Amino acid sequence: MTAHPGHADAIVVLGPSSKRVTQALSLARQLDVDRVVLSIGDFAGQERTCHQPDIRITCFIPYPFSTSGEAGEVERLARQENWQSIVVIAPIPQAARARYLIGKCFPGSVQIVAATNPETHLNAAGWVYQAIYQSGAWVKALFDDPCTPAPNPRAPGTKAAL
Repeated sequence: MTAHPGHADAIVVLGPSSKRVTQALSLARQLDVDRVVLSIGDFAGQERTCHQPDIRITCFIPYPFSTSGEAGEVERLARQENWQSIVVIAPIPQAARARYLIGKCFPGSVQIVAATNPETHLNAAGWVYQAIYQSGAWVKALFDDPCTPAPNPRAPGTKAAL
């Protein structure tokens, strides 16, 4: 986990990103990054979030809707935009797995920043649930190949990027 991220070509927010947009925009302004990428579950009601006056935002629906699907889309965007470094905002329980999956495809620098929204502060039951969920997700991640994502049936052609 990176407490004080440095320069990056883009800031990527793993889904559901709507709860972390404020953090991403603040960090983008602080680091003078003009590109933010948001993983969202649905475009309905996200138009305002996906458009900001001073920062270029790309919203996408990952396919599959998982960290692996997000990693594949990040790799595609990074290749298309020639990114060398990114900052990824992720909840603490997801952070190591996100670094692993994104790192499988993206050869550049990946800085992981902990999400700060209130939903990321878990009680004891939440941590037990996350331990079980993340353990299963890690097993799945070991067999996933996020670098060759399947076509997204919900977003034909352009992966539904706004």
